[in-house]
Amino acid sequence: DNWQFANFNGKCIGVSKEEFPISWDGSAAAFTEIHNGHANWAAGTAYALGATVKAVSSATKERYFVCTSAGTSGGSEPTFPSDEGATVVDNGATWTTVKMPKGNCILSAFGRLWAADSDLTTIRFSALNNEKLWDTTNGGGTIDLVNNFAFGKDEIVALATFNNQLIVFGKTNIVIFNSPVIPTSLALADSVVGMGCIARDTVQNIGSDLLFLSGDGLRSLSRTIELEKMPAQDFSQNIRTDLLEQVSGATKDDIKSCWSEKEGFYLLKIGSFVYNFDFKK
Repeated sequence: DNWQFANFNGKCIGVSKEEFPISWDGSAAAFTEIHNGHANWAAGTAYALGATVKAVSSATKERYFVCTSAGTSGGSEPTFPSDEGATVVDNGATWTTVKMPKGNCILSAFGRLWAADSDLTTIRFSALNNEKLWDTTNGGGTIDLVNNFAFGKDEIVALATFNNQLIVFGKTNIVIFNSPVIPTSLALADSVVGMGCIARDTVQNIGSDLLFLSGDGLRSLSRTIELEKMPAQDFSQNIRTDLLEQVSGATKDDIKSCWSEKEGFYLLKIGSFVYNFDFKK
């Protein structure tokens, strides 16, 4: 299913397109869906602001419900709405619908999880140090990339962090955000138009730079502070013809990479071919 994993707050979190996010704490026998961390709704219970529940009679893993007006629940379960942001009054409490991310990429950074949603144009971010809370009441939220992608609709391929910035790779755009530590202060810092990442698992942070596979080769994204730009550098120009021939016949989800900090090389696997880019020199 082409899962991507991130270490977060002592747990391993996994996402895959159209799948619900999963979690493993290192001691359980297997991964469990994050949604299971929410308690079942209960009758006659005093709920505080920010408390979360999952539906019982209309159980679904797609969404949970956050208490946005504290109070005591009624004697029977309310009809929970399915639309994002919709509310329902439950005796003295009010519940608001929150959807779980179901995208293809995840990032653990700045004390939060950042994940693409199923539409691949929305990023959902979690509350601080809590993988099950994605609602605004508890400090989570969403970022809409539609207005930040140039030249029509693009889609999120990969997420990364570099120089304390949030990097969002589309197929034909790269968007850079400042101030991700405080998402409410998130601001567009820069963007690269006409170039993106074609394979999620080719993005590697090598410390001083960020490597990724674009449609025309292996690229490097580095910030030149003096010019306040985000220039890209091509590391595969000497083998471009051969590399792009392999890329054209490959399934993009099957293209993988790794970075060895000790040995100073980046490995790119495309089908049965493995390319080694040496950064020691």
